[in-house]
Order: sequence, then C-alpha cells, then structure tokens
Amino acid sequence: MRRANINAVRALLVAGVLILSSSSPGLAQDGGGLEHTKLSEAEIEAFAKSYLEVGKILYSCESRLEEARTAEEGKDIYSEALSAMLRALNDQGLSDSRYFEIFEIARADDTLLDKIVQSIEAKKR
Repeated sequence: MRRANINAVRALLVAGVLILSSSSPGLAQDGGGLEHTKLSEAEIEAFAKSYLEVGKILYSCESRLEEARTAEEGKDIYSEALSAMLRALNDQGLSDSRYFEIFEIARADDTLLDKIVQSIEAKKR
C-alpha cells in the first residue's frame, strides 16, 4: 500500500510539474541549483499543502476539460487552472521554480519522498 501511495504521489507531482514548468520555459532544463538538497520542515509542509491543492485543481481541470465544447473554452480552463496552481504555490510561500526544485530533489531521494508522502497523508485526514 505504501508503494502505491508513493507512486500516486509521483504521478501527480509529474502532472503538476509538467503543467507548471510549461508556464515557465527553461525550468525543466535549468535544474535550478539542486545542490541545496536539505529541505526545512517548513518547506516540506509547504510543498505537501501545495501538492494537495494542485491535485484538487488538476482534478477539477480534468473534469472541466472533458466538458469543454470548444478549443477556446479548453484554453480558458487550462489558463484558469494554471493561475490557480500558481496562486496555490504562492499561498504557501513557494515559487513555481522552488516547487519544481523540491519535486526534483524528492524524485531523487526516496527518504525525502517518504517524508513528503507522510506529510501529505497526515493532511488528508
């Protein structure tokens, strides 16, 4: 079960990062100075809260996109979702580049990923 939760978190992280990085070209190529692999508890908590909010936004966006009747309507939904995701990050004190950086760090560090998953699961309750 734990592995399934980690895989679900990874999948949602990838979706959120792909959408967010498309709003900031160069983030995916930059690497953003991943030498700072020590994350504070506050950053882990902010990331977990942001992750949950981004997940809600992605879920809502997906269902709204399925109902979109025109390409223009789809673009509007996508734009609204992107703005909402960026607001969710900013509300937690994270920039899109820092969110992406934390994602990359967690992807490479199973111990950190486990800690993030635990934080996310605790917030779901």
